[in-house]
Amino acid sequence: MARGSNDDGRILIVGAGPVGLSLAVELVRHGAPCRIVEKAPSPSVHSKALAIMPRTLEIFEDMGIGEAVLAQGHRVDGAIISVGRRPIAQPRFRQPDSAYPFALTLPQSETEKILIRRLADSGVPVEREIELAACTQDARGVTAHLRHGRRREEVVRVPWLVGCDGSHSTVRHAMSIPFDGDAYHQTFGLADATLAGPVSEDALHIFLHREGLLGLFPLGKGQWRVVANLETRSAAPEETPTPPTLDEIRTVVDRRGPGGLRVETPTWLATFRIHHRRVRQLRKGRVFLAGDAAHVHSPAGGQGMNTGIQDAYNLAWKLALVATGEGSSFLLDSYDAERRPVAEQVSRLTDRITRVLTVEPSFVRGLRNRLLLMFLRVPALRDRLPRVLSEFDVNYRHGPLSLESWSGGGGPAAGDRAPDGPLRDGASGEPRRVHEVVRGPRHTLLLFAGAVPRIGQSRNLHELARVLRRGREGQLKVFLVWPGAATPADSPGDAAILLDAERTVHERYGARSLCAYVIRPDGYVGHRSMPANTEAIRSYFGRVFLRV
Repeated sequence: MARGSNDDGRILIVGAGPVGLSLAVELVRHGAPCRIVEKAPSPSVHSKALAIMPRTLEIFEDMGIGEAVLAQGHRVDGAIISVGRRPIAQPRFRQPDSAYPFALTLPQSETEKILIRRLADSGVPVEREIELAACTQDARGVTAHLRHGRRREEVVRVPWLVGCDGSHSTVRHAMSIPFDGDAYHQTFGLADATLAGPVSEDALHIFLHREGLLGLFPLGKGQWRVVANLETRSAAPEETPTPPTLDEIRTVVDRRGPGGLRVETPTWLATFRIHHRRVRQLRKGRVFLAGDAAHVHSPAGGQGMNTGIQDAYNLAWKLALVATGEGSSFLLDSYDAERRPVAEQVSRLTDRITRVLTVEPSFVRGLRNRLLLMFLRVPALRDRLPRVLSEFDVNYRHGPLSLESWSGGGGPAAGDRAPDGPLRDGASGEPRRVHEVVRGPRHTLLLFAGAVPRIGQSRNLHELARVLRRGREGQLKVFLVWPGAATPADSPGDAAILLDAERTVHERYGARSLCAYVIRPDGYVGHRSMPANTEAIRSYFGRVFLRV
């Protein structure tokens, strides 16, 4: 205990943007007490990050805010990419194994309001006008110095601290963690405004013009985000460029857009530069970094906020298990091992997109446009882009928690996102979905009977389920996934059976014969085995839980 400090058993989160708020919501949902502080006196009123990608929509559903986000957000089904005024491709979000084959646009300020309400409903307020002044750590905890406005300083002792405090992170500086990277030289202009004219509101619009880039992103009800690189602007890297005028935005839209657009009543005009930077470690002892505190990159592709929220979603269940005394400390090392490679992939992807979209000089843009046209005419390549941007392809196959003993082919590997699919409850006959079944703060074991189950298979599987569930009822849900429209006649009365009438889920999981999938609380496959292997499943549990 540090002298003069208050001992607080709660996990301390610094920063109440969408990443810190998501982490707090998840920690509480997983049963870990936390405290979240923010130096700003009130939430931001600016729209900032807009895009909520399909994988994040799945996460929001699990967090219990899916309906609120859908009610307030604006659906976009894909993008329309044009060279000059000629559309050359219309990639669409198509994902048969998800309930969300679309993205949403929603101002970050509104996303934060939804998260703040969800957190308040859990009894955790955001403590504002509190700034982290310094922090140190030892083997048993972290000592944080919190400055309450100009009034007083509080010294608090906490078991864990998570920096979600943005690109200028005080936590990162206090831990002396390098933030490697650089800035792009271009200056970009932004306007949130009313837009009227010949552009559809169900898609994002990208215009590649010889003078530069123009992006039009619908917010619904005639409101749009306009983004363009401003080649006439120049300033030293350390200077903050002045905001564009409405006339500048109108000129860019007229010259680079489809024609006939009217830009009126802007609610926000701003200029910005893009940085690409990331840390070399997401964890240092008892201190973690997430979101922009750990990685910043180009907004191209709408990946930034989504990647940060998924950092929080990955960390929360692991930190909660360790904090509540149920999880192995091995879990905490897996956060960096799983999420840092994702941040590196996102940085490389957004860097490539940015360099392609803003290539100079103008004669090179003509070559780029011809190459893009060739690229986007190939269906496999054209359809690949929205899947990557949707973040369904994020996986932890090479992470330390992924374990499999699989003799079959197909299906998601250990470390992959668990696909969704239609099922029915074996007892009530009510429709269910895989993601509905695995939702919540526990692991889920799915035992697949296989496409053509053997006689007596049902009882054998339920005996296996009883053995694996014994002693960890609060940590594990177990279901038998049975092919067909009727419950097997020899099933025990207390069996939790899910019916896969069309065998769609069996097919998506590659379950041709008896097999097992352990789904982590964050919706990723932790383990799979074919045939179902009791010892292999227990080996996975040994990596996660203190008591096997």
